[in-house]
Amino acid sequence: RISADLTQDSILVGEKRNENTITNSVQDVTPTGLLIDNLPFILMIGLGLAGFVVLSKKRRQA
Repeated sequence: RISADLTQDSILVGEKRNENTITNSVQDVTPTGLLIDNLPFILMIGLGLAGFVVLSKKRRQA
């Protein structure tokens, strides 16, 4: 069995004023256009569509 005394006699809740100051220094950048991070995924989708078009044209000719 573990027991611990968790009492504080010298500190009172609300004894001192509680305040906090927050400064947001992050620059707000609105993304416009295509992002470089998405380019590999866009290329993979484009290659898949191109392969589908080529495959469907070859099947129609055969």
